Amino acid sequence: MAEDPILKIWLLEYDKFKAEQAQRIGFRNNLLYVTLGLFGVIIPTALITFFLLVPKPALALYLLGTLELISLLILATEITLYADLANGRLAAIALRHGMAAVLTSL
Repeated sequence: MAEDPILKIWLLEYDKFKAEQAQRIGFRNNLLYVTLGLFGVIIPTALITFFLLVPKPALALYLLGTLELISLLILATEITLYADLANGRLAAIALRHGMAAVLTSL
């Protein structure tokens, strides 16, 4: 049986793609390790610096906690809206109430 030249080209290209995929996976893993390492360095450094430089940390922590809570509530609302939009429920509700302009602005 003669070897098909097109099949040989496809197999060579497949081997090349496999090598590239392995390289991409390695790069992604290294990027993840660097990101985790930086978080492990930056967060403790920021906390230590905060407690050393802020004279009254109780008030500052209260204000930061309040801002964090507000930010988390806004984020939760956005996540819920986008999840509903992805499921089509928000679109159905908006169209039922004649609010198509609201959907185009999202």
